Amino acid sequence: MKRSLDLAIRATTLIACLACISCTPQANAPEVSSATQSQGAAKPVHLRWSMKSEPRVYGYLVMRATSEKGPFLRLNELIVLAAEGGAGDAGYEFIDADVESGKTYFYLLEAVSTNGSKTRLGDVIRRKVD
Repeated sequence: MKRSLDLAIRATTLIACLACISCTPQANAPEVSSATQSQGAAKPVHLRWSMKSEPRVYGYLVMRATSEKGPFLRLNELIVLAAEGGAGDAGYEFIDADVESGKTYFYLLEAVSTNGSKTRLGDVIRRKVD
């Protein structure tokens, strides 16, 4: 059951990403490529990232805080799974729908390796919700 749920989440994540954006590979070091806010009041924040390669990466955790220095709390209940076999040029998207108009949020990503260790990716991204 868990494996089929993981596969469904992976498929949904990749389909959403490919339907909404053009995934451009980053330089050799993985990092968050963008964060955008939809138009209108309190619409979700879309986090999009792409990876040049992701050997030994199991998946990704999306973290959010209301201060640039944290504390950062995990947003995604289930891990965003890495592309099958660690293939390069994979694109991802996470939508944060639990936002309030007028508030500023700070986001970061963590890669989770196949051995369970976590690595922070890129810089903290600041996003004010209009």
